[in-house]
Amino acid sequence: MKKIWLFITILLGIINFISAQEKPVITCMTVIEEGKVSLVWENIPNIISGKVIYTSDHLGIYNTIKIFDSTETSFTHNSAGANFRRLWYYIVNYTATDSVFSDLFSPFYLQSSSIDGASIQLTWNHQHGEEADSVIIFRQFDNDSMIEIARSTDTSYIDSVELCIEHYRYQIFDAEDTCTNSNLLATLTDEDQPITPIFDSVSIVDNQYTILGWQRSPSPDCAGYLIYKRRDSGSGWDPLIEINHPDTLWTIDSSFTDVCSLERIYCIVAIDRCNNSSPLNEAKPLHNLVMNPPILDTCNKTVELSWLPYEMTDITPQLGGYRIWYSQDGAPFQLDGIAPPNTVSYSFTHPERNSNYIFKIQAINNLQTKSVSSCEHFINTPLPKEPEFGYIRYASVRGSMIDLCFEIDTQASSPTYQLQRSLSGREGTFETIQTLYHSGSSLLFTTDSSVDVNHVSYFYQLLTLDSCLHIFEAPFPARNILLNISTNTHNQIQLDWTAYDGFIDGLRNYRIYRKIDDQPFLFLTETTLTSFADESDSAGKYTKTLQYQVSAVSDSIVPDTAWSNQAEYFLKSVSVFFPNAFRPKGAINNIFRPVFAGIEVKELELIIYDRWGEPIFSTKQQSEGWDGKTSNGIDCASGTYVYIFIMTDQSGNRYQKTGFVVLLN
Repeated sequence: MKKIWLFITILLGIINFISAQEKPVITCMTVIEEGKVSLVWENIPNIISGKVIYTSDHLGIYNTIKIFDSTETSFTHNSAGANFRRLWYYIVNYTATDSVFSDLFSPFYLQSSSIDGASIQLTWNHQHGEEADSVIIFRQFDNDSMIEIARSTDTSYIDSVELCIEHYRYQIFDAEDTCTNSNLLATLTDEDQPITPIFDSVSIVDNQYTILGWQRSPSPDCAGYLIYKRRDSGSGWDPLIEINHPDTLWTIDSSFTDVCSLERIYCIVAIDRCNNSSPLNEAKPLHNLVMNPPILDTCNKTVELSWLPYEMTDITPQLGGYRIWYSQDGAPFQLDGIAPPNTVSYSFTHPERNSNYIFKIQAINNLQTKSVSSCEHFINTPLPKEPEFGYIRYASVRGSMIDLCFEIDTQASSPTYQLQRSLSGREGTFETIQTLYHSGSSLLFTTDSSVDVNHVSYFYQLLTLDSCLHIFEAPFPARNILLNISTNTHNQIQLDWTAYDGFIDGLRNYRIYRKIDDQPFLFLTETTLTSFADESDSAGKYTKTLQYQVSAVSDSIVPDTAWSNQAEYFLKSVSVFFPNAFRPKGAINNIFRPVFAGIEVKELELIIYDRWGEPIFSTKQQSEGWDGKTSNGIDCASGTYVYIFIMTDQSGNRYQKTGFVVLLN
């Protein structure tokens, strides 16, 4: 700040030096009654007019308070208030060509403070920059005359007096120019009450003693403190503890034995060396915080905490909330959270099973400068053991039913299980179809008989419920294998099945089995795909019943197996014959179409292409054939044409053939 002030002074000096060799000068600054300031100055020659400018913040805004003509050299600033603040002034002279500024001047501003109730320290400012002023210090006792007590070139002076019984007035004068003086400063007998200390904490120790804490009173003559407690009737205060040292900032109330269950309201006042005390009605009271014993909620797995409310105005400036502290198994206390100020309860949401906890609550103000603590409360947490796992080992088709096996946690406390099934996929809606109970074994078995294993693939999931019926969802659902059989385009028996979902260790492979008529099932092959084509051996005249079944094998050390439904295929010899040439205009063999033997056709399609690959004829009717004309009725030229024939029989078998036919005219 001194550097900035010096910079302003130097800047004004540079401006004045450039403008003129002479500048106006304030020659006298007198502080008169009620803080008015009388100014006297000298103008430069050739002045036309001028201004008096002042500020109460020399780094802030400067204001013009007087515009004068060339003949004026004095002014009284009636609203200066120099008895309670410092001021700065400067003069501006205007000539025909220039604006000339004076230096920055500040009247003496005298202040005082007491030191230990036995002396007064006077302080004042320099008038002009950092130039030292030689001043005369005067003191007046009661109605006596002012007497000179010291001279100084410093800006402070300590006067030893008896503040408790006497009062004084002080004023300083410029030793070289007695028209310049300070405000008249009165110091009365020390009847002032010391500043009330900030009462900032009430804590409970060992659930037996109340510790009270506060901040030191800012009053320099503070000699100690007096602690009051509110009467049991709720009206009035009784003195409780007297503290005889200003730097003792805590004490113990050992007279209060019901610290955990009852409230006791306290307040603190400061006492100075003259035995003045701060106002009792200004002391902000605090009381201990009463916390109820914690309650373990085993089903929600929480510890419920509650306490008596602390009013918003009980902890100034207002209640900011409640800090929740806990210690687990003897560890240091740590903060769990902060409850809002309008609540009186809190849920501790992460207790560990069979642990010992100690809880305490701390009310704080919104500035976090005051706190009130409760007693410490102990609780053990014998929570039931939650199931750590529960999943489906396999879902396997057996006949017309689906067998399910589950792996469960045998250490869990009284769990139950819900088997759910979905017809619309793993993201579909699951419905509970069975409720199962712990049997003592790590494996649970059940069978779902209300199923259609030959047409539907079901999704299953296992929900584990603890003793409070909280649900723990299985890691993933399981899905049974649905096997379907058809004939592919190469006249092979086509096996397709749904992928198995549900092995926790993943899938190793699928194994395919085949049964002919009444013979036993035999292993055919294995694959990691979900399809397989079996050669049907259609030569000769025969009828066979083939059955197929697929098993999924888990990738475990001891693998699980999940079986599909048994799909049946009725194989019989069939024939489809196509002529290799025809003559549309002949008496016989004038229509090109297939000839069927031993086949019941469900649907078909015949397409004829020319040599350039353009379709020229097609039909889906068994009774129709190609008459050698295009679809527009134009006769086709002799030559070789390509046909594609696609057919599905009544059993759902698909047949496809591509060949050539010669058209003869």
